[in-house]
Amino acid sequence: MELHQISGSIAFKFGHSPRHAVIRMTGTPEFNSRNRMFIAGMGFVGQVLAQDLKNQGWTVSGTCTSSIKKKKLEEERGFDIHLFDANQPDVTSTLEIIKDHTHLLVSIPPVPGIGGPILQNELRLRRALMGGNLQWICYLSSTSVYGDSGGAWVDEDYLPNPTSDVGRLRLAAEEGWLNLGQSLGISTKVFRLGGIYGPGRSAVDTIIKRGALSESQRMRGYRRFTSRVNVQDICQALKASICTSSSR
Repeated sequence: MELHQISGSIAFKFGHSPRHAVIRMTGTPEFNSRNRMFIAGMGFVGQVLAQDLKNQGWTVSGTCTSSIKKKKLEEERGFDIHLFDANQPDVTSTLEIIKDHTHLLVSIPPVPGIGGPILQNELRLRRALMGGNLQWICYLSSTSVYGDSGGAWVDEDYLPNPTSDVGRLRLAAEEGWLNLGQSLGISTKVFRLGGIYGPGRSAVDTIIKRGALSESQRMRGYRRFTSRVNVQDICQALKASICTSSSR
């Protein structure tokens, strides 16, 4: 099991990169074309990674929450998409699909009162994956698990201390996926991400579109430091993680 934090701004202090920090990787790793990725939560990161893998010969499937988005992703991007409602999670059909894949990326945030939607029926999940083809599981978490550091620098050695309900739910989901992976003998990773930006998604893009800044964007103006990471850097780190796991 491994835990990684990817965060651009947080990675530097007086010109020093913290141990194990993932900053940027170049080059294109080689992948086995028989690999099949299932992305639970085809959001911003999920779609970028899915396209990268598809371009390299992977079969990519995933979930989204609306019929309109499902149709768009299938017709315009060529992905195999399944509807999944995190607020009323019915994992039966989803598990049947996941177990036929070799890799699983979980990008669905926990829901208040529910927790990690796919983890809700852990016994059924364990049974399904035990007889499946999964080799790699990755859960995309958040730096919210660190809570309020009081201005101290946060790196991979900083102990989680969530002060919000969202952070506590994130940490519980991390532990759930890590424990599940360990019990099944599947290589399992957790990536704690800062604020994600990329093409079409930044404060500059919002200004260009003459849209209103989000609450998190407005709050950055009052902070001396912020934690941000580019979507392409996340995807490069994820692909490097897959290659590292497959080479062991």
